[in-house]
Order: sequence, then C-alpha cells, then structure tokens
Amino acid sequence: MVTPEFKANLLERVDIVSLISAHVELKPRGSNYLGLCPFHNEKTASFSVNSSRQFYYCFGCGAKGDAIQFLMDYFSLSFVDALKELCQKAGVHFPEEQSFKNSTPESMRQHQVRSDHKKLLLEAARFYRSRLASDSDAISYLKKRGISGEVAAKFHIGYAGNSWNSLKEVFSDYEDNSDLFLVGLIKKSESGNKVFDRFRNRIIFPIFNKNGEVIAFGGRTIVDDNNVPKYLNSPETDLFVKSKELYGFFDAQRFIAKKSICNSCRGLFRCYFYAPSRV
Repeated sequence: MVTPEFKANLLERVDIVSLISAHVELKPRGSNYLGLCPFHNEKTASFSVNSSRQFYYCFGCGAKGDAIQFLMDYFSLSFVDALKELCQKAGVHFPEEQSFKNSTPESMRQHQVRSDHKKLLLEAARFYRSRLASDSDAISYLKKRGISGEVAAKFHIGYAGNSWNSLKEVFSDYEDNSDLFLVGLIKKSESGNKVFDRFRNRIIFPIFNKNGEVIAFGGRTIVDDNNVPKYLNSPETDLFVKSKELYGFFDAQRFIAKKSICNSCRGLFRCYFYAPSRV
C-alpha cells in the first residue's frame, strides 16, 4: 500500500506548473498561473495553478487537486497509474506491493489476469463517466439528490445509458470476451442466447480498492419502477469481495489520517453529504 508519506514526498519533487503547462497553456498572473480549463469548455481563462501550494483550481467548473489528481482527471488514470506516471517523471522508484522475484508461473499468471481485469473496469468507468456528461436526465437526477458537478467529478460518478448493450461502444469483442463476464460488466440471458450489460439506465458509482483502482461498480436506477431493484452491485469477483471493501475509504484515507475521525453511513448517496469537507 502506498503510504501518505510516500505520496507527500513524491509531490514535493514535482513542479505542478511544469507538469500542467505541458498540456495547458498557462500565463503568469500574480502568484498564480492562468489558462483555459482542460476539463470543460470555456472562452475566458478560469483555470488557476498555484506553484507555492502545488495546487490547481478551476473557478468555472470546480475542478481542483494536486499533480496526482491532475493526471488522474486529464488522462483518466487510476490513482496507482497516476502515481507510477509521476514517479517516472520525478525519477522515483515506485514501491510495488509484491515482488515477483520468487513467484511461481501460476501466481504471475493470476497477477496478469487481475491486471487485465482492472484495465477492463477502468475502461468501463471512463465510458460511464463520459456518458454522464451528455445525459440531461442523469444530471437532473443527481442534482435532485444534492450531488454537485464538483462532487460527481471528484468521485468519478458516471451513467449507464438506457441501452441493453452500450458497452459495445467500448469493447469490440463484447460478446466473445469472457473476461467481461468474469468482472461482471455483462451477463447472459437465462436462455443463454443473448448477452447484455449488467448496468442499464443507472447512475454508476465506481468502487475503488485501497490503492485507487476500480474493482467494481454500484448502480442506482434513475426511474421509479417496482420491478427494477433500486441498487445493483457488481458480483463478487477475483478483485471484489463486498464484505472486505468499504465504499469511499480510498478517498477518505487522508482525511481520516489528518482528523483521526471516520464517519460511516448507510447508502451510497449519504456518503456524499460528507464529501464537501474533503473534496
């Protein structure tokens, strides 16, 4: 597990202005640097980068964070992948959780399978997130539930469209990729002759492990239909065992360490009422 100390030391080695200016044209403005926000369309620069605080903030859409968060949002990377990218830029060795020096062929195979599964889930999370931005009904539903655009972006909330096989847009081998079944993204009909998305017409909440990698999803329907379950989770897989995961823990780790307080609650939406204090 990546420690808070390692993360803090890594960020001290990185100049956030140099990092962001490689992708966004920035101009000095007092003690800050301003540019057009890369996370929403705008004509007047509202994206501010503070070199002393090593922090960015957009006054237009509310996007904000450190160098790691920028890489995650700009390139749609997981927390671990963003860390690895930043380590490479800073010339810092990334502390792998497991050494494969003495690993057996079978353990290495299993590790590769898990890695492949994480990539599929990350691709799906990116797709769901992009769909939310273009669906007015889903956005309206979130607003009614008190979820701002800032919170939705921070927690990578997405939307699964009202289609039986929208994931075909992401995976060209949709019906033939057995891994898509194994990670719970698609399923077969009882007759076995049809394949369809597990999540349909639902707000999608990615479930992250302690390292910030997507391992499952939770979905909340946006329609009132007694024949449809309100909430639907991914099935348990090689990555996801429901009883061993605490939703929101990855994002709350720094807050918990700083305040020595942990608020627990029932329900996905209730979790976000605490979000503004740590976004």
